Amino acid sequence: MSRPALTVHPLLFAWPALLALLVICVASAIMFRLLVMRWTTRKGWLDLSRWADECGMTLYAAEDATVPEPLATLTQPPPIPAAVFTGDAKSAPGTTIVSMRTPRAQRTDPSQYAEWHVLVRAIEANWPTTGLRPRANPSSLLDLFPQISSFPSMAPPDRFVIFGSDSAAARRVARSSLLALLPPDLGLLLHGPYLLLDFSARPFDSIELTRISTLVDQLVEHLPDDQST
Repeated sequence: MSRPALTVHPLLFAWPALLALLVICVASAIMFRLLVMRWTTRKGWLDLSRWADECGMTLYAAEDATVPEPLATLTQPPPIPAAVFTGDAKSAPGTTIVSMRTPRAQRTDPSQYAEWHVLVRAIEANWPTTGLRPRANPSSLLDLFPQISSFPSMAPPDRFVIFGSDSAAARRVARSSLLALLPPDLGLLLHGPYLLLDFSARPFDSIELTRISTLVDQLVEHLPDDQST
């Protein structure tokens, strides 16, 4: 006597397959979104991360970054970091590059910057606050430093104004090669044991960071050696 054939409803076989397909579709959609973000909205950050690896620097995002000295106490409330690079002891000793924001209340004109791009390099000197402010820029990092005077007659009137807290130090800067090396849209400040390069008028990307890092090496080599008055 033959046994009757078992009849199984087709849906009993369809549910596991449908569930597996659903999981695959969700995973694919998540991966696609991550890849799109990586190459669109996060492309700039990926570019900066690669540059940091190539140059031996560490990149910190806003939540992990701190604004370095002497920038940390420039404003009240303090500047807010957006991204910070710190150099290691071999590849970029004593170098920090920061993108930061200052309170808009610090501005006296709508065209002035609220976001700053600054390279900080430790130097073997102790300068009174002395700097070159670009004439063409509506604002400069030097504007945030109090108690420094301008010396407009010490430099050619078309590119920079020399600022400082000491006229003798300002004169040494005016006689140095720094004015010839510095592009007219960048600001330079010597402040104690630091050289600060303000490139807020330029983008914060890997191409510009490479240019700025190379320029700072040249500027450090041509700093005035004579500290006498």
